[in-house]
Amino acid sequence: MPFTDIWDTTLPADTQAVSKGALDFRSLKLDIQQRFGAMTGVSTALPDLGSDAQPANWTGFLCFATDNGHVYRWSGSAWVDVSTISPSSALLVAQADLLTQTASIGNTTMYTPSSAGFYRLSAALYTTSSTVAIAVEVIGHWTQNGAFGGGVLFNPAGEGPGVGMESGAVYGYSDGAKPIQYSATVTGGGAGTSYDLHLRLESM
Repeated sequence: MPFTDIWDTTLPADTQAVSKGALDFRSLKLDIQQRFGAMTGVSTALPDLGSDAQPANWTGFLCFATDNGHVYRWSGSAWVDVSTISPSSALLVAQADLLTQTASIGNTTMYTPSSAGFYRLSAALYTTSSTVAIAVEVIGHWTQNGAFGGGVLFNPAGEGPGVGMESGAVYGYSDGAKPIQYSATVTGGGAGTSYDLHLRLESM
């Protein structure tokens, strides 16, 4: 992310006319606002601290990426991903709460990451069937190395009659700019049958 002005601790010069002081104060306010705003952003457009006159002065500056949940630290000359030393690197990036569903759900996009990364998809399923058994197979889908694949969260043989509950999680590495999806396939059921599906997607 570019800034309007270069941050230079040698300016303004001592010989600058006093009449230009107001302009410098206004510029300083803008410079501070932009650099505070740069503390968050997407990982593919981190602030360009290297373009400032003294980039080493920014050593230790942190930027929190909103797309992949990673934390980046300015080393004085480049950005370094320091997420692995964070006490918790998991970040909730998407969720879905689908209530009173009565049919299967085709491939549905939950989140499209801007860069490649490792993700965990968790789900909880509640079924209600008054007369016959019902099974709901839930699958998470993602693209890795250009190939579209997936993993089964759970595939129960059948729940019911009555109330059933299943839960599970699946992990996957997804390419950037490719959708992470889910699907649910219903087997059995009938009149009076429904299910609630709760999904959470985290960047690891």
